[in-house]
Amino acid sequence: MGGVRAAPASTGSAGAPAPARRSPRRRAWIVARVVLVMAMAYLAVEVIIANSAELSGAGSYLDRAHWDWIAAAALAEIASYVAFTQLQRRLLLAGGVRTGMVPMTAITLAGNAMNTSLPGGGAFATVFAYRQFRRRGADEALTTWTVVAFTLLTALTLSLMAVVGLWIAGEDGPVAGLWPLIPLLLSVPIVLVVTLLRPRVVGQVAIPPLRWLHRVAGIPRVDPVPVVHRLVDRLGAVTPGIATWVAGLGWALGNWMTDCLCLVLAFEAVGASVPWRGLLVAYGAAQVAANLPITPGGLGVVEGSLTIALVAYGGSTAGSVAAVLLYRILSFWVPMPLGWMAWAGLRVEARRYPMPEVGIIAEVEAEEGLR
Repeated sequence: MGGVRAAPASTGSAGAPAPARRSPRRRAWIVARVVLVMAMAYLAVEVIIANSAELSGAGSYLDRAHWDWIAAAALAEIASYVAFTQLQRRLLLAGGVRTGMVPMTAITLAGNAMNTSLPGGGAFATVFAYRQFRRRGADEALTTWTVVAFTLLTALTLSLMAVVGLWIAGEDGPVAGLWPLIPLLLSVPIVLVVTLLRPRVVGQVAIPPLRWLHRVAGIPRVDPVPVVHRLVDRLGAVTPGIATWVAGLGWALGNWMTDCLCLVLAFEAVGASVPWRGLLVAYGAAQVAANLPITPGGLGVVEGSLTIALVAYGGSTAGSVAAVLLYRILSFWVPMPLGWMAWAGLRVEARRYPMPEVGIIAEVEAEEGLR
């Protein structure tokens, strides 16, 4: 994937390729995944049975859904993907790399499909984006900076939305106990801004604990000092102006706001009232749940947490369930097959134009092997 060349297969005495053998650890991981999927299916059936009345009511809401509002919700979700695509294009442009809208949209869809349908999909999506940026002319420094920058900008804007959501929800609602977390939520944007603007501070803070962990537990497997130094050098190699940061923040915030708008329009589509007071805090909590490594794409977790929070702030149970289901259809289920089709197209392109790619850790490992 992404242009990495496969190593030649080993051959036996007859010259035939030796059959690949799965390690016991890989077999155990496959079994664990099968068991997890079966357990999730069982829990899903139990939830459906236990909430049959609410789901029946939600079905009646969906039966009466207005197609014009559904179309508007779909357009809002499309706008969310456009904003995220534009965010990546704008950050690459800071390093002088211009990319087309169509291939970057394909990269966005494919990365989203990997993130939402694979266990630990966020790591796969990050590596995938890294390789695609390299393929489109970004050097190691710009690629590393772009991946870090768009990850931190999206986290920054989501943190700000969560703080605003807590402020709107007030101190007497179901999330009143979360008010002590506001200093923590505010510290996240501050740390992210420092990381983006002063990457050498990150190196000074990260090296001592990583060096201790490497010495005591052997994690990471290579000396972390040169790895961190190279990362800091590459983050500092790109020096965007204020216009890039403003545009990046705008596109990142637009990504979240239009996705949240899709949820609002889903309420309108099913004819249910929107619990405005708890909307942002419920949405923020659901997005955090979507990125937890519990289920791929937060499947089941997002639906449950979002519905519970919306109902707690006054939304009707059946109406909220129907709206959340419609929102997840538009934001989760519809983009997934489109993303995998985009991934297949990008994979074909990668095979036609292979390109060797070396990451920071691989560089350090190669140097250590030469010593």
